[in-house]
Order: sequence, then C-alpha cells, then structure tokens
Amino acid sequence: MVNNNNSQVSFVCSVSDPELVMIAAVMTLGITASLTYYALTTKTDFTMMGASLFIFGMALMLFGLFLSLFQSRLMNILYSVLGVILYGFYLVYDIQLLVGGRDEEFDMDDYVIASIQIYLDVVLLFLKILEILNEIMNKKD
Repeated sequence: MVNNNNSQVSFVCSVSDPELVMIAAVMTLGITASLTYYALTTKTDFTMMGASLFIFGMALMLFGLFLSLFQSRLMNILYSVLGVILYGFYLVYDIQLLVGGRDEEFDMDDYVIASIQIYLDVVLLFLKILEILNEIMNKKD
C-alpha cells in the first residue's frame, strides 16, 4: 500500500476544526520560516547530525509503540511535541544539506530528493502541530 501524504493531510484537515487548521498552518509557516532563516545563517553545522536524528527518530517510534498500548492524553501531547522538535531538526538538517557549503551536502543531481525531503518535513511538522492543537482544544476526558 502506498502512503499518500496529500490524502492524509486532506483527511485530517477535513475532520479538524477549520480554525485549528488555520492556526496550525500559520504556526507551521512561522516555524518553517524561522528555522529556514536559522539554517541559512548559523555557523553550526547540522549536516553531521544524521545519525543522532535517526536515533532520536527510532526512540520516538518506540515511544509511539508504547503509547499505542497505554492511552494517555498527556503522553499523546508529549509525543507530538517531541515529533515537532524532531521534524524541526530534520528541517534544519535537510535545508543545510540542500544549500551546501557544509561538511556534507547534496550533489547537483539530488535536488529533487532534497526538495521532497523538505516538503515532507514541513507536512509532518504541520500534522504534529495540528495533532497538538486538536488534543489540547478537544478535551475528551
């Protein structure tokens, strides 16, 4: 089965409050713009942190598996916040790889792949922010 992020995003947006979708979109825009500016202007090289991001992602995946067994509203919010942080780091990492001039960079032929990775970072960042807003605003307890 092919995972289609566009249909995922449209479904999540259709079942969410439109006001929360707009808030999440504006927050995503702000975070993406500020992290892009940071990635382009900082002297810190994030391109060497690929292994650390992978480890953080695997730890988050195991945490998600744990959450599927034990439902907790607070833990779901924490999981989403950690996801926002992870996708933020991935956004800075991928932008620096795309721009180049660091220890690691994409080759000239890899710009399409880099663009897709940045697109996925932004979409997943949006989904996690919307998840946090839905969890906070829709008190189900």
